[in-house]
Amino acid sequence: MAYTDIAYCDTVNTSTAWVAADDPTKQLAIDMGELWIDKTYTCVISDPVQDNLQRANALLADKHVNGDLYEVQEGEIKSKSVTADTVSSSKEYLQGSGTVDPFAEVNLLLGSVCSINSGSFFITVRV
Repeated sequence: MAYTDIAYCDTVNTSTAWVAADDPTKQLAIDMGELWIDKTYTCVISDPVQDNLQRANALLADKHVNGDLYEVQEGEIKSKSVTADTVSSSKEYLQGSGTVDPFAEVNLLLGSVCSINSGSFFITVRV
C-alpha cells in the first residue's frame, strides 16, 4: 500500500516543476518521499492512509521534483563578510531567520501519526 498517489499530489503540489513533470517523474518522486519517511519514521498505516501521512508524502515528492529533498536551506542573509588573510567568515541573518528546517511541515504532519526511528533501518507497520 502506497502512502499517496499522483492524483492526490496533484491537488497538493502546485510548484512549476511538479506541474510540468510527467507521471513517471512524479511517481519516482512519490517513491523517494516514501523512502524518506520509512527511513526517518516508524508509522502505523491504516486503510485508508491517514491524511497527514498522505500530505507529508506529497510535500516530500514536491521537494524531490524541485531538487531540494536532500538540500539544506539557509535563511535570508542580512550581511556577509569574508577576510582572506587570517581566514575569517561571518553571516548575519535577518531576525527570525537562520538555517531553516526544510522539513518542519513534514515533521509536524508525521509527528501525529508516526514515531522517529532510532536507527537507520526501515521499519513500517501496515495495518
